[in-house]
Amino acid sequence: MSLIIAIDQGTTSTRTVAFDRDLNIIHSQQKEYSLKYPNDGWVEIEPDELMASVYNTLDPVLEACSDIVALGITNQRETTLVWDASTGKSIYNAIVWQDRRTAEDCARLKKDGYEETIKNKTGLLLDPYFSATKISWILDNVDGARQKAANGELRFGTVDTYLLWQLSDGAIHKTDVTNASRTNLFNIHSKVWDQELLDIFNIPSSMLPDVHSSDSVFGEISRQNRTIKISGLIGDQQSALVGQKCFEPGQMKATFGTDLNGENWKIFQTEYDADQFYAYPNPFSPFNHNQLGSEGYVRFHTGSIANREVKLEIFNFAMEKVFDKVFSLDSYNGALKWDGRDLNGNHVSNGVYFIKMNYSQSANKSPQDYWNKLIVVK
Repeated sequence: MSLIIAIDQGTTSTRTVAFDRDLNIIHSQQKEYSLKYPNDGWVEIEPDELMASVYNTLDPVLEACSDIVALGITNQRETTLVWDASTGKSIYNAIVWQDRRTAEDCARLKKDGYEETIKNKTGLLLDPYFSATKISWILDNVDGARQKAANGELRFGTVDTYLLWQLSDGAIHKTDVTNASRTNLFNIHSKVWDQELLDIFNIPSSMLPDVHSSDSVFGEISRQNRTIKISGLIGDQQSALVGQKCFEPGQMKATFGTDLNGENWKIFQTEYDADQFYAYPNPFSPFNHNQLGSEGYVRFHTGSIANREVKLEIFNFAMEKVFDKVFSLDSYNGALKWDGRDLNGNHVSNGVYFIKMNYSQSANKSPQDYWNKLIVVK
């Protein structure tokens, strides 16, 4: 019986699943791992722990299944790793997508007038969420990293690329369009790493992986005396888009993971403030016919503002306040929850509602208002 293996590498766990041709689950393994919070606003993963979660789920599946014809990877996006090209050893922990340590770097770049250029080329906002400023931070804060990068001795990858490199013993340094489009470095119009963006963030092009369509054959890995073809690579939100059968322009999905706990409400972002990305490749078209998508989200980033109070206010379309509450992230385990009721305890009507959050990104900073998101209650 021919089987396909999928590795789902998420923010707090890895799952490996074997499917038959009818997409029945034949075998599945999951392994959780911990996130690190070394400073206010910082979120990291130890690379060895991340890879251990991959091996500890992949190996049992391989042992239980014989006829493996292909393997695909879907992954948490934006999370950034930099490693030595000769040893494969990371020079710093993985900096997670939630991490906010480069907020001041982004503010400086905005002040210098780069935000519009970045948005026009990448479809993304200039924000610590994305990989570019994380790479720059690693190069600027790890001893000798800048010189090694200039010498071509370092490699960058989001988690998909790091997994490919480690599983292939350094033979594969590639990514797909969905992950590349979440870095602030990939031009979604010309479909290449953009030299002007690399110059803005001061990142050598030698660090970057080759970019391929999500349904490409990325190469082969050897594991347990077997050679396995890697025939798919896609970011987790884009893979969910495919999983929810969003194949036509204008279709959308809402899936809830690490970033959100929602009850009877769905989250979207305003069209004028939405990120663009490569949704997925059309499997019947060449590389230059990829689908573009837009992505909305509410960034609660609970791990990065833990142990502080957050004021959450929600306004209707007429800008009348319908919700107002102060949360202690300690006592609420990092979750800001709204049950869809107004200040009088009545369920709000379907429609558009604006979110305003007030919190401090670090212990020595004054709280600030953040409100650039909206929710659609259905």
